[in-house]
Amino acid sequence: MKGEGTRVERTKPDGKKYDILIAGVGGQGVVLASRMLALTAIKTGFHVSTAETIGMSQREGSVSSHVRIGDEISGSLIPAGKADLLIGLEPAETVRNLPFLKKNGKVIVNSHTIPPASKPPGSLNMTLKLCCLFWKHTFRA
Repeated sequence: MKGEGTRVERTKPDGKKYDILIAGVGGQGVVLASRMLALTAIKTGFHVSTAETIGMSQREGSVSSHVRIGDEISGSLIPAGKADLLIGLEPAETVRNLPFLKKNGKVIVNSHTIPPASKPPGSLNMTLKLCCLFWKHTFRA
């Protein structure tokens, strides 16, 4: 019926806040994804703060979006080492943003690389090196 929607029960994340960093390149929908996530959290009853950092305002430039959800949020940007979740829409950008991830944070990463428009010779090797660095950092013993 009109006016009826799905009711979502509010369940708090562990602790007083939950920090999510979404990283990718221009044109992938990083800002759109963060706004959808923030709007969903707001409609569910959470306090939300967001901020975007955009390296180049064109396609394939570095883009990251900080989404902070919870009652004890101070500031819009997630400090280094404090993100609970890193969503990487591009592998190199995921690696670039790993310093934001906290010790037992989670990573979701898209394995499809987007080479820069001005791709230097041997950049495929660089992509492989970045992926290896990512796996070492993520799955260290």
